[in-house]
Amino acid sequence: MFIILFTYVESVSFTSFVSTVKSNLKYNITMDGVQSTIKCNLEILHKEYQQIKTFQKMENLDDKTHNDTELSEEMKKLIQHMIGTIESMMIPQDPMYLRLLAMKTTLFYEQSKLLISLGKEMEAQEILITALESIKDVVSKSELVFLAFRIINHYAYLLSKQGEFEKSKELLEYAESTYKSSKKESAVIQFYVSDDLFSPDTVISSSTDSSNKLERLVTNNLQMLGFIYNKQELHDKFAEYHHEVLRRQLEMKDGNVTMWALRSARLASYFLSKNRFKEARHHLVAATHVLYSYEKELEALEPPDNMIEKWDELQQRFADVARCWVKYGLYLFSVSKTNIISSICGEPNQMLEKLWTSPFKTADLYKPTTSKETPIYDDNVDEKTGLPARGFGDIVDRNSQPPCDVTDSIPKALPSLLQGSQSHKTETRNIDNVEKNEGVLLIFPSLDLTEWEEQVTASFIETTVQARELFQYTHSWLKRAKVFYTLQDHPMQYINAILDLSELHRFLAFYEEDIESQYAVQKLRADALETLSTILKEVRPQCYMAVSVELLRELAEVQLEMMGLNLRRIYIAQEVVPETSDVTLHKMEALADIHSKLEHFNNNMWHNMDPIDSGSIPVSDIAGDVCNYVNS
Repeated sequence: MFIILFTYVESVSFTSFVSTVKSNLKYNITMDGVQSTIKCNLEILHKEYQQIKTFQKMENLDDKTHNDTELSEEMKKLIQHMIGTIESMMIPQDPMYLRLLAMKTTLFYEQSKLLISLGKEMEAQEILITALESIKDVVSKSELVFLAFRIINHYAYLLSKQGEFEKSKELLEYAESTYKSSKKESAVIQFYVSDDLFSPDTVISSSTDSSNKLERLVTNNLQMLGFIYNKQELHDKFAEYHHEVLRRQLEMKDGNVTMWALRSARLASYFLSKNRFKEARHHLVAATHVLYSYEKELEALEPPDNMIEKWDELQQRFADVARCWVKYGLYLFSVSKTNIISSICGEPNQMLEKLWTSPFKTADLYKPTTSKETPIYDDNVDEKTGLPARGFGDIVDRNSQPPCDVTDSIPKALPSLLQGSQSHKTETRNIDNVEKNEGVLLIFPSLDLTEWEEQVTASFIETTVQARELFQYTHSWLKRAKVFYTLQDHPMQYINAILDLSELHRFLAFYEEDIESQYAVQKLRADALETLSTILKEVRPQCYMAVSVELLRELAEVQLEMMGLNLRRIYIAQEVVPETSDVTLHKMEALADIHSKLEHFNNNMWHNMDPIDSGSIPVSDIAGDVCNYVNS
């Protein structure tokens, strides 16, 4: 009985084992079939995606030998077929689901580009919206992050073309926040491009040459975001993002070097308009440093066919950056001069308020006066004229000094005056907002530019020595710009350079302390303008007609300045020797007396009259008077 029972149990166990083996074998056969089907579909999708890329290349050819409409229809049918294949393969919770979703979204993106090429932008936008909605919950996944940024970039561009800057800004800010969150989680963001997604292999892997693609795409999005900020007149935000784009391009060594330098110099011009001189100087120095480094690279290379074009472009960018340096110097001079005048004369608004000061006081300004009412005059009002005794347009004594020197020159006591008014100067600086006190300065941390920046100041010009140093630095860059912008090839730019030189001389004359130095600088300014005017009349008459009014205005201003300096020379000469004025007057009277006696003697000689009868003075007396004059 025991043997029979054991045999029965052994028979049941063997039967169960055989059934399990058959079941597992069937499952393995089924799984092998599924994997084989998936791999087969991936290979087909890979070939079809390569065909789409071929169609796109054919569309971009200049010499088109095909029908665009037929080609677009073929692409449209192919994309629809591929989307259907992918949807049949998508199973939620499947490991391949995110990859298939990314492949489907890629086809939506390609379809939108096709519609845009056909002029159907609204349909393209609807497809892009659908694509973004389908991946909004998994946008930070490695299969979708790069694709999501591409779609956002494309959709934001379409919106900005239509003037919908607010929607475009929201999309790009969302992309920026997603990028920053991913960066916090991992310093290196893993991502897959479209070619990786449409690989025929079942296991996805990223391409080796796609490391910077995501960073370039993010840079492009930030650049577009800065553009939108500028369109919305958020200029500080624009400057911040434009600087960030330049920083990223510099660190990635991405883009054209000369164009990078030009954009950095232009951003410096914006900082100048905001009186942010340190940041302006830093960006100009960075542009200069990059151009000099690129110049050394070109010198080390063997001359290829396009070397001449590269050198010409480099020289032009050097000239453009040089003009920005000239603008920097002129603007720093202008702001410094305004600050000095304000510290001496007060704020312009306070001076304008004096224009509206009433010359007399009344009991009620809105009550008409009667014959019995007598106006109550101010203490500083002239009773005869009813006008202020001192104010704008007053006639002051010639020996008194005006409250503010209206000429382009500084009194000799200016340095001590500036040192003695530190509190007022600080107040003026705060009003003018010369430097940005809040936040961090926008600089390029990867560049060490301290030695370069020390060559030029970013502070107010307050002394003659500082003015001469800034003049020399700016003048050197002006000469560098003149090398490229010649009168023959670039006449208008050359004329502007001469006018900038005139402005430099004008500011330098303002800071010179003695009259002779001021006169010498103004003379150089006049010579430059007169030479330019003469040459233009002979060589470039058309250019002369275009700028003749500006040249005449500059020349008139210079002549007035020089005339004012000459008058000050006379005025100072009279003050230098006041003790000799009586002696000079005595000599003039003696000479007049001698002259009258000589004329009287001459008249008597012509009429043959006896000098004694005529009552004339003997010649010996005249000679004695002359001796007395000489000895006096």
